[in-house]
Amino acid sequence: MRLAATVLMMVLLFLFALRRGSGPERAVATVLSASLLFSVVRVMMRGPDDFTGLDPILVLIDLAVFAAVLRVALRANRMWPLVIAAMQLIVLLAHVYTLLKVGANQVYWAMMAFPQYIQMLVLGIGVVCHLMRYARIGRYRDWRLG
Repeated sequence: MRLAATVLMMVLLFLFALRRGSGPERAVATVLSASLLFSVVRVMMRGPDDFTGLDPILVLIDLAVFAAVLRVALRANRMWPLVIAAMQLIVLLAHVYTLLKVGANQVYWAMMAFPQYIQMLVLGIGVVCHLMRYARIGRYRDWRLG
């Protein structure tokens, strides 16, 4: 049930960002949607996570997401992508803690799952902020120069 709600929320947010967002909103929505899609496919192929050990596929997915959202955060003419990148860094730290055998399975789960919801919330807020800024000042650059 939680997975279905998460997928539905991400699909709606993805469509919202594509329709009403601009470059950074669309880029982050695409990255987060692809990450969720790869994770769902991984669960379908390997079964649900038990959070007892490090999953190298999840690590690779999360590293790719971090690289992509960090690139957007450093180039976008917005502040909210920095929050998305910070949440993804927490996800990566969960893998490090598991590799080092620090913490319990519940901590690993919480560090993996909770930032995803914060990321979706921040993306939605980012699209709304973009719309408000656009209504207030008109067209503006999506990306920083240089």
